[in-house]
Amino acid sequence: LPAGSIWWATYAGCKDSLSVYGDPDVPVGNELLRSIPSMVRQGMVQVASAFSAAVAASVMTQPLDTIKTRLQVGNTGSLKSNAPLLSVAKELTSTSGLFKGLLPRI
Repeated sequence: LPAGSIWWATYAGCKDSLSVYGDPDVPVGNELLRSIPSMVRQGMVQVASAFSAAVAASVMTQPLDTIKTRLQVGNTGSLKSNAPLLSVAKELTSTSGLFKGLLPRI
């Protein structure tokens, strides 16, 4: 649910911000953009918005997914209940540890 919420919110915000480039009724200042058909411009706005939303959702939820995965894969036969959580915390003390696997996800 958090990734979907972030995705849709970012997509809507980007699409609103870029809508001036895709709207056929609004004149665009750049002559090069005016030469591109409005349907193509609208498609480009949608693709750019979707890509931006995917990147934002991935970056914002990757640390939580990394922690969740490490806890699920960890040793559950331990006698101490906090042992898996502490081992994950030790492994992920750096910011780069929290974002491991982000590039393939994008």
